[in-house]
Amino acid sequence: MTKIFITFWTVLSSMGFINWITKIGLLAVAFLVPFKSLLYMAILFTALDLITGVWASIRRKVPFQSVKLYRTINKMIAYPLAIIVVAIFQTTLKLQGLYLVNITSGMIALVELVSIFENCYTITDEPVFKKIIKMISKKYYNKMGIDDDKKDNKE
Repeated sequence: MTKIFITFWTVLSSMGFINWITKIGLLAVAFLVPFKSLLYMAILFTALDLITGVWASIRRKVPFQSVKLYRTINKMIAYPLAIIVVAIFQTTLKLQGLYLVNITSGMIALVELVSIFENCYTITDEPVFKKIIKMISKKYYNKMGIDDDKKDNKE
């Protein structure tokens, strides 16, 4: 990745002082290229949560609330920003073996995925979605070392 930055910098440094914004923008894009699929995933899952959430509220005959839309817009900005910050942290400190970006993206995806399945359960009344939510929750609590009986007390 360092070679990419050096190549971009060499090419862009010959462009002159006026194009500093372009240089910085292209360097940012070059830095984010390895993480683009994770950024797309965060935005896509948030958008799908919004769509299924609106559909579920229509199904429940609950009036539309702009506050929830505002929260979704905040998530669409905050999730990619969190991934970018962790990517900068991981790259700067050369923590490549820890996969912090993948863990962060996975946690974001898990939260949105559970929400999407909850909305799908509301929309379809299909028990398969409820079973998937329970299975995901059980695996999560087992990995985190939390007993199912004690999880309410820990939160």
